[in-house]
Amino acid sequence: MLFFVSLCTHVFQTVVGVVLILQPHRTWLVYCIAYVVYSAVAAGLIRSWQLLFAEPTGAIPPTPSPAPAGDGSTAGAMAPDDPSLDAG
Repeated sequence: MLFFVSLCTHVFQTVVGVVLILQPHRTWLVYCIAYVVYSAVAAGLIRSWQLLFAEPTGAIPPTPSPAPAGDGSTAGAMAPDDPSLDAG
């Protein structure tokens, strides 16, 4: 749908531009293009604002945070300063 609207906008601007080149006395077409451009920019800003503050949809899983030290994630490894490592 968005592609179709974008395509129609570009085709409209191209046709109006060609008409303005051929008949430059039709100044009301300049206002027409200005409103179309203004509307497209406004729609883009609204959409980007929506995407900026959108709730996560779950399509991309969140990145897991690293495990804090000392939670048993070392699975039996001994710390280098462990007194049980001293031979003797």
